[in-house]
Amino acid sequence: MSAAQIKNLIDPALLVQFLDLHVGYKIGDFGCGPLSHFVFPISKAIGEGGVIYVMDVQKNVLENIKAMARNMGISNLVAVWTDLEIHGAAPIENNSLDRGMLVNILFQSKKYIDILKECSRMLKIGALLLIVDWKKEDAVIGPPSSLRLEPKKIKEVAKLFNLESVREFDAGPYHYGLVLEKKR
Repeated sequence: MSAAQIKNLIDPALLVQFLDLHVGYKIGDFGCGPLSHFVFPISKAIGEGGVIYVMDVQKNVLENIKAMARNMGISNLVAVWTDLEIHGAAPIENNSLDRGMLVNILFQSKKYIDILKECSRMLKIGALLLIVDWKKEDAVIGPPSSLRLEPKKIKEVAKLFNLESVREFDAGPYHYGLVLEKKR
């Protein structure tokens, strides 16, 4: 599957809509991945006064995103090399982000609970966390269904870290979306 086909599986504009972005926000793209097609619409929405932290464990992914941002004249992007499975590893202050997003990340790790804990640590009270992941069903594309997490499971675990579900939506033919709010 080509990068363009993968990019078309989830509509970036739809995700930006669910984030309810405002100029000046600080956003965390937790596990931004090589396509980074959500980063640039978010960067535009939050303006020069905002910051989007693109986080990934792969340094080459971050270097590519930084190069794309330079070529596009984007200056409100900060690349952060981190392992989201380790609590406190990301050099982002506690309770400092207005929004966060995890797109196609949780299915990749057996330590998804640790990832949710680390993301919650960085979010302000009242901040939103957008999660998009693969529907737990057999499909011709995507990971095996055994690796996919049901939204119900994610919502249960998220409550451990003061993240309450405020919306669930269909994010495309193969994905679901959750919007969680940090309550305390």
